[in-house]
Amino acid sequence: FRSAENIIAEIELLVKDYGIKGMNFIDDTFTINKKLIFDFCDSLAGKKLDVQWACHTRVSNVSLEMLKKMKAAGCTCVGMGVESGNQFVLDNYIKKGITLGQAVNAFKWAKQAGLITDAYFMIGIPGETKAQMRETIDFAKKLDLDVVNFSITRPMPKTEMMEIALKHGSISAKDWDD
Repeated sequence: FRSAENIIAEIELLVKDYGIKGMNFIDDTFTINKKLIFDFCDSLAGKKLDVQWACHTRVSNVSLEMLKKMKAAGCTCVGMGVESGNQFVLDNYIKKGITLGQAVNAFKWAKQAGLITDAYFMIGIPGETKAQMRETIDFAKKLDLDVVNFSITRPMPKTEMMEIALKHGSISAKDWDD
C-alpha cells in the first residue's frame, strides 16, 4: 500500500500543477485498509484542497463512520459491486464472500453520509435462472441507488466461472481464440 502522505502529496501536485478539481480512485478495494483510509481522509480534509473524489470498494469494507469521514474529505460518490440480488448466486457462483444484508447496510450508510451511490450488478451469471436475474433487478430497485450498472456476465478463460459456464452449457468457448 502507498502511505496516506504519499497519496496526498500526489493529489497536491495534481491540484497545484494541473488544476484538477476531481478524481476517481479506480481500485475495487479502495477501503480495504481501514487505518490507511482514515489517515488519508483526515490528512486530505486537513489540507483543505478544493478537490472532489470518488472511489470503488466492497460492501463488506465500509462503515457509516468511514463513509462520513470520506464525505468530509471531499468524496462525493462511492461505487460498490454487489453482482447479484440472490444470496444463493453470490455464495455458489460468484463466491464473493458478501451478503445481501451487507449490501443493504453499505448503501444505506453511504446515503446517510451524503454520498452518491453507484452499484454494479451482473446479469447472466452461469447457472443463474431468469427468476434469480429478476431478483437482482428487484434488489437493485430496493436499494434506492443514484446510479446502477447492469453488465452481461462474461466468463474469462481459465477461471472458475468459465468452468461453471461450460458445465451449465452457458458458453461453448474454451479459450481466448474461441
